[in-house]
Parts: sequence; structure tokens; C-alpha cells
Amino acid sequence: MAFELHCPRCRSYFEVPSHSPAFAALEHIAEESPWSVLGDGETFEDRLYNALTNEEAICCPDCGGPIQVSEETLSRFSRELLAHW
Repeated sequence: MAFELHCPRCRSYFEVPSHSPAFAALEHIAEESPWSVLGDGETFEDRLYNALTNEEAICCPDCGGPIQVSEETLSRFSRELLAHW
């Protein structure tokens, strides 16, 4: 599954690098299915946010700037994952 990010600086779109820890964490979430256990008070978007921000920064391949995860990004990833289940 491709996880696409948007760089607000240079306005380019790119996929989360497949060699990054964030990609591995997102793939793990995608493989778990919608019935995976969430912590007390945790939402699905919380899991996605943690996967994208707990590891090394994801940088834009065009301008090199770090990408910040927005609510729009989280909701898009969430919709894409739920559509595949």
C-alpha cells in the first residue's frame, strides 16, 4: 500500500520511503486489520500519528524539509486503510 505525503513548502507529493521506520509501522497497522486492540482512549488516528512521528523525521525528497503530520494526512491515511479492509 502506498502512503502519500504532501510537502507544504514545495507543494510536491511523495510516498513515505519504504526503507523508513514510519513505513514499516504503517504497514504493520495495515496488516493488523480493523480489529486490532487500541489502548484506553486511543483512536485509530492516534496509532497512525504515533507511527508517523515516533521515529526519524520524514523529509521531502525535493526540498529536504521535514514533513509535519496534519489532521488531513491522518484522516486520508485512515480512510485509505479502512477502504482496503
